[in-house]
Amino acid sequence: MSTQTIPDPAQDGMSSAAVSPQRHRRGTRAKTVLKSQLILPAHDATVDDAIAAIITNTRDHWAVNEAAARQGRDVNGVHQVRVSLRRIRSALSLFKTFIPETQRQWLNGEAR
Repeated sequence: MSTQTIPDPAQDGMSSAAVSPQRHRRGTRAKTVLKSQLILPAHDATVDDAIAAIITNTRDHWAVNEAAARQGRDVNGVHQVRVSLRRIRSALSLFKTFIPETQRQWLNGEAR
């Protein structure tokens, strides 16, 4: 599978000062909430490749923001978790004809 995502500076090993210079100067934590990333499937990607890339990306988006949402460190964490879950449900709807119905219904129920 060949997909490309836009790199996030916080995940590229850049210092917190590069990600959020104001927070670094104040001596507080860098922001731990990350927005979703753009997915660019390869021109020869199959439907299975696209489904895997989109679901994996949305799962990772959810996982990165889950701790911030649960611990209340940043209200945007809750928003980003909701965005990622909605993106998963949208992908399940978009690829409805390619995912076995029982799996799709189960995943959709879990995302709700």
